[in-house]
Formats: sequence, structure tokens, C-alpha cells
Amino acid sequence: MTGLEIYKFIQKNDLNIEWDSNTLMLWIDHDLIAEFVKIVQDIFDDGGIEVWLKSDHILIDLVPLCEKLDINPEDILSR
Repeated sequence: MTGLEIYKFIQKNDLNIEWDSNTLMLWIDHDLIAEFVKIVQDIFDDGGIEVWLKSDHILIDLVPLCEKLDINPEDILSR
């Protein structure tokens, strides 16, 4: 997985993302979870990622995911 793949997923699906220099929070609608999992499936071999389950979406801090995959979180925002 690359930062570009995450960026394209976010742009294609018009997802909300918020950067505050410590966290990079991404809101993913429930119907897009399977597509997102396909993009990040390699990370699940290492125990998964923490998400916050909400009524109509999940919320993910992408910073820990980016750290595991050696991606600069700012690259996801600056394309």
C-alpha cells in the first residue's frame, strides 16, 4: 500500500479527513470498509488497526498505519 493509494481512495469516495499534526483522522462509511480493507490488508497480518465504530461510519487515525508502512501522513494530504 502507498500513500497515493490511500489518497485516491479518499478522493474517489469524497471522504472526510482531518489533520492536526498529531492525528490524521479518516471517516469511512460502512459500505466502503471492504474496499478500504483491500487497500490495507497487509497491515492485518501484524494484528490490525484500531478504529472507532460509529452508527454510520468508522473513524481511523491513519498516523499509526502510516508509521507501520513508512508513509509520511502529510503525503496523503498534499497530492
